[in-house]
Amino acid sequence: SHRISSGLALLGVIALLIWGLRAYPKGHPVRTGAIWSMIFMIVEALVGAALVLLEYVAFNVSIARAFWMAGHLVNTFLLLGALTLTAWWAAGGDRLRVKGRGVVGLSYWLATAGIFVLGMSGAITALGDTLAIAGGISPQENAIVGGLVQMRVFHPLIAFAAGALVLWAVWTGVSKQPSQWAQRFGWAAVALFGVQLALGAVNVALKAPVWVQMLHLLLTSTIWILFVLYGAVI
Repeated sequence: SHRISSGLALLGVIALLIWGLRAYPKGHPVRTGAIWSMIFMIVEALVGAALVLLEYVAFNVSIARAFWMAGHLVNTFLLLGALTLTAWWAAGGDRLRVKGRGVVGLSYWLATAGIFVLGMSGAITALGDTLAIAGGISPQENAIVGGLVQMRVFHPLIAFAAGALVLWAVWTGVSKQPSQWAQRFGWAAVALFGVQLALGAVNVALKAPVWVQMLHLLLTSTIWILFVLYGAVI
């Protein structure tokens, strides 16, 4: 199912690229967003293929797999960000302002870094749960699985730190740029982050069932999309 959905997503991004290049003139940000979406989609496909070829699937236990999964998640974030900005620019949104934003820019990029670190730690934590719970590999008998399981305690701590950074970024940005869209996107991201923390606790209590992990990842993606949109309007 993952490979089928990935194939459909690839076709969708190819269509987006063709449509963007045909519908918008040279120099328009939609073209830039569509091109970067295609680049990250290709990288996503290559990483997925590498995971299969290297056999970093099912109940494979290796440190390299953890790094690959974390990198896979980072590229997914970049792909979602590019797609989100492409849609925003196609809707008439302004270009991103990267320089000269002072504390607003600093708080936003620190929160972005926090979200990326949180996502990578989540990917590694999910891998540990998969191997230990679904795979039945005892942490006491396998040192790598034991290490991945022990890292589980750091994920909630990183989540609270990243949540604080997101709250700071939104509070700072809204106070400096109290636009309607900034408030909507920013506070929606903060609210969903609170829901995500509660869902993380449920995930631990239920011993990481697949449906909760999928919902957890869906909320993560939604928060990231909202935060990208927030960054586009401040």
